[in-house]
Amino acid sequence: MTTLDDSIAGRTPTHTTITVERATEAAILLVDASATDATLRLNNGSGYNYDGALVLESFGSPGPRNTLRGDLHLGDVGAHIGGSGSLRMEGQIFGGSLKLGRSGKLPRLFAVGGALEYTGATEIYSGQLVLSESGRLEHTSSIEISRGGAVIPGFSAERRCYW
Repeated sequence: MTTLDDSIAGRTPTHTTITVERATEAAILLVDASATDATLRLNNGSGYNYDGALVLESFGSPGPRNTLRGDLHLGDVGAHIGGSGSLRMEGQIFGGSLKLGRSGKLPRLFAVGGALEYTGATEIYSGQLVLSESGRLEHTSSIEISRGGAVIPGFSAERRCYW
């Protein structure tokens, strides 16, 4: 598992691409209160035991404590995002299906970067996908929400719901 955190004082921001090569055995961990400019390629990853190819961990407030300013590439089929933390997604999401939560944990993904470009299904097993600011689902093929999951729409200044 690779831990990624550019918020450590004096550390140069990561402006590179980080790729998960082994879909069922590798993961990228974003630790509490971390931020990065990296582009992440999850390559259809599920992580070990479906815990996520991208694992979010945070402690404390329920708001977004981790920030990804780079893009997230799920892979042509899709990838799992897991953990119990929250992520403010400022970049774009590309690829197949977005699969959020598994293993009884409740990750929260705050999408704020405009229309999400991935074209597969949005599958929320547990946790929440929060569409705020200009974040919206525009190209997803379907939305599937299991018990314990939620999609929470954001609202514009005109009180229009983003989907």
